[in-house]
Amino acid sequence: MADAFNRTTEYGGSMSADATTMTFANITTGFIIQQLQINYSQTVSRLYALEDGKVYFVAGQTAGQMTVSHIIGPQGLTTQFWKDYGDVCKKNNAISIKMQTGCGAKQKAGALKIDKPILSRIGISANAQNMQIASNLEFMFVSLSSEEKS
Repeated sequence: MADAFNRTTEYGGSMSADATTMTFANITTGFIIQQLQINYSQTVSRLYALEDGKVYFVAGQTAGQMTVSHIIGPQGLTTQFWKDYGDVCKKNNAISIKMQTGCGAKQKAGALKIDKPILSRIGISANAQNMQIASNLEFMFVSLSSEEKS
């Protein structure tokens, strides 16, 4: 029987998206994270040589930003989290995002590590329909690294 739109679709496999966890240094519970966005960039300049017409790329510093939207958890945990991650003098903060995809024996695991995150902005919103209080947190960080295991 032909496809209704005359398309050929090949099944590529299955995976489970519910095995992703996000952990903060020294904090194990208390947040219901709804959304995460990470941006990591490097400054690259172009230099042109007049004598031979070549172009050179010069890499500068890296910069990272992250936004986390979550439902505010227990009051004590939230304020302590703000103090810990908002303290620019605290040197051991890290955020790890562990991901596992696949089904059965074909699972792959990976992790992202965000090094030296600093909380730079806190936003709070409330929804009258269900009295859900949400927070948007913005971070800046030093580096982003990844690791994949199969």
